[in-house]
Amino acid sequence: MRYFESDESFMPYIEQGSNRIYLHEANEDIYTIYHPSDAGNLIESSLMNKIISLASLKHITLQRYMSYLDSFSVPPLIIKSEATSTQETSNLILQSALNLRSNGVGLFAKDDILEVLNGNVDKGTFLDFVRYCDECISKVITSQVLAGNNVQNGTQALGNVHEGITKNVLEFDAGLLAENITPLLAKMLEYNFSHVAPFYFEIDTNTEKDEKLQAEVYNLLSNMGIKVPLKHLENTFKIEGLEYRDNIDLDINSPLSFKNMQKNREIKDGNINTLDSIDKLEHTLSPKDTFNLNALLKDCKTYDEAFLKLESMLKGSDLELAKDELSNYIANAMIYGKGSVHNDL
Repeated sequence: MRYFESDESFMPYIEQGSNRIYLHEANEDIYTIYHPSDAGNLIESSLMNKIISLASLKHITLQRYMSYLDSFSVPPLIIKSEATSTQETSNLILQSALNLRSNGVGLFAKDDILEVLNGNVDKGTFLDFVRYCDECISKVITSQVLAGNNVQNGTQALGNVHEGITKNVLEFDAGLLAENITPLLAKMLEYNFSHVAPFYFEIDTNTEKDEKLQAEVYNLLSNMGIKVPLKHLENTFKIEGLEYRDNIDLDINSPLSFKNMQKNREIKDGNINTLDSIDKLEHTLSPKDTFNLNALLKDCKTYDEAFLKLESMLKGSDLELAKDELSNYIANAMIYGKGSVHNDL
């Protein structure tokens, strides 16, 4: 894919080697497609207009600052003379001072008092503004928003980031052109063939895609119940003739299935979180017969007494093995309590 250029007469052409192919001279071989844009007037909203505006602003700033330096870098001459009694003598003294190539001269009486006013001009502010103009021009040309602005060292764009931005711009332009070329190709085929089969046109930009990652994403979407169009899959994997299987459950044992991936993750988590001594003891010991909690807590009148009695009777592994029984008692008590409240209401 190539971009149009224009000569001094603003005639668009394509440069191929040392030859120029002008559009108005090759209308039979080149189709010109104009994509509608809402960016405004081409002259007022173009990148070249922004570059010229920023460069002009920088030039005016430099010119004004150089004029300031030219006016105030050379100190003025102040003449104190007693030979100013006549106009002719004063003119001769001023002319002599101008011949000394000073930017400003003045003739005053001997006893006059002069005060010099110093302008509050910061050189750093001027340099920062010039650097700002350079950065804006660089951003317009290279889309250097993320590529760094280290213009002090002469680096206008970091290599990898700038290359990625350029590639993204190329892919965007290719997709935009392909979308507008497709109707033109369809019209051309209708003129030459009675029946035109559906087709998809794409400009290859040598973009590498992670097909494994896309396959995993597709598999997750399928397990969520989302049906991905076959046309999208054919364009993504460059495979024609894809079909849906009647029974997707046949692939339930596939290593890419959502359930198996979740199971593998649980296995990995289990390998990381090893069993401690109490968990191992729980798997090796057999549970004892269920105990009667009512008989155990018969003589207890408060919660603290029941807690101390359970703590003294159930130690170590016995407490671990009895936790399920205690959980059942607590759950049944909650259900019974809620039922009693509803009955009272």
